[in-house]
Amino acid sequence: MTKKLINRGTREYMCIPCLAQYFDVTCDDIYDRMAYFKEMGCMLFPCNQEKLKEKKHD
Repeated sequence: MTKKLINRGTREYMCIPCLAQYFDVTCDDIYDRMAYFKEMGCMLFPCNQEKLKEKKHD
């Protein structure tokens, strides 16, 4: 997600909570953006966003 939101050439990556903090949004906003990119044809993200959200709470 870092490459999509910040810079495609980055070599340092942020976790979802850090991206949310960086953009001053919620983690759910980041997950929603991931779903949006997936709907637009991006193949970078897992197809099951619910499983991804569950992992963040573990």
